Amino acid sequence: MFYNEFDKTVDYFYKCNTCGKLFISDNNGILSRLFKKVKCPNCGSRDVKLSGINRLIKKD
Repeated sequence: MFYNEFDKTVDYFYKCNTCGKLFISDNNGILSRLFKKVKCPNCGSRDVKLSGINRLIKKD
């Protein structure tokens, strides 16, 4: 999770379980699970999870 100065949003790192690609989305993990699923830009799969990188960045 990091704050994007350009568009004033909080971005989250996601990892695709199908292709293994890491990508960034500004959707909140909890809200996106309830209302809409995040889609992998590489393969189009909706089988994604929040990456552990978010916790590492948040601790700093």
